[in-house]
Amino acid sequence: MAGKRNNPNYNQMTAYVPKEISVKFKSILARLELEQSEVITNLIVDWISEHENEEKQK
Repeated sequence: MAGKRNNPNYNQMTAYVPKEISVKFKSILARLELEQSEVITNLIVDWISEHENEEKQK
């Protein structure tokens, strides 16, 4: 299976977050055996959906 880095259907995104949040996030990811990309993708999809719905209501 090819990695996401070389997959043309994926783009890398970078964000700076407070260290405390980063440490907690990575700790929970490890405990739940989840991938960071999967969780962040789901959060972004939810955020986009929420804002698209707000725009439709205007």
